[in-house]
Amino acid sequence: LNAIVSLMRTDVEGSRSMALKLAGLLRRSLEEEVYGFVPFREEMRFADDYLSIESIRHGERLTIKKEIEEEAMAFPVPRMILQPLVENSILHGISQKVEGGTLTLKAWKNGESLHIEVVDDGVGLSEDRSEGIGLNNLRDRLKAAYGFSATLELRPGPGGEGACASIKLPSGRIS
Repeated sequence: LNAIVSLMRTDVEGSRSMALKLAGLLRRSLEEEVYGFVPFREEMRFADDYLSIESIRHGERLTIKKEIEEEAMAFPVPRMILQPLVENSILHGISQKVEGGTLTLKAWKNGESLHIEVVDDGVGLSEDRSEGIGLNNLRDRLKAAYGFSATLELRPGPGGEGACASIKLPSGRIS
């Protein structure tokens, strides 16, 4: 909302677009069970809505790339697993660089598992980093849904630049 308010003076149409996207995100989050499972394509739609808001907000400072295999799109995933990773990548990585950066979403099936990566070329991981509420909640949700069969890893991005959040999900819900 603060981003919309600040944009209203310089870009009325952009702020209007952001408000409509935000309304859609809120509507979808209220209409649907937050902790259910959805096909990955639904997670991507939600992430795309969120990214369209961030694209308006950051303008040319944010580049988005997608490397999503088609067979990954039908894989059932816990709702709202992608958005916190995307938000962290933009907030703690890309927005901290004056020139901005690139966020890359990747998803592919490997056997019966789904691999998801959110990669940025932002400022990278600090030595004294601690995981915040979003990542801890996501870890807890993955553990509740899959036991110890799912993984969530946060590591430096390719070549040591930026960060990479990586999730590996088994097929089917375990618990």
